[in-house]
Amino acid sequence: MKETPLSIQMEKHDHLTEVVVAGSVDSQTCETFGRRLKPLEHRPDLHVLLDGRGLTYINSRGIGCLIALQKQLMIHGGRLALYGLSERIVTTLDLLGIEKRLHHFPDREAAVAYLNQDPEPHPHA
Repeated sequence: MKETPLSIQMEKHDHLTEVVVAGSVDSQTCETFGRRLKPLEHRPDLHVLLDGRGLTYINSRGIGCLIALQKQLMIHGGRLALYGLSERIVTTLDLLGIEKRLHHFPDREAAVAYLNQDPEPHPHA
């Protein structure tokens, strides 16, 4: 299987950063993936919209990076929404029982609608 190089592009708005991921988050690219997401973790009231239409594969460490980002965003009043994930990646998240922690949507409009909802109460962990 030919590996697809990882591409991460970010477009920042006031309280929303859109992250477009393409390629594979695997053992070769996972560290880069985590390093690129890390600066988003501590910005107050930041929502992150992750476009996964070009994401071909994500390993468990990459999923761990997304869960860590989600947790930090929530602590600081923000949220993470993913959209456009392949059926294979959604099935993986479902099998791991992570679909309730990582909010994923079929399209951008549904993901943005989720981000625009009133915040859910959550305990600070």
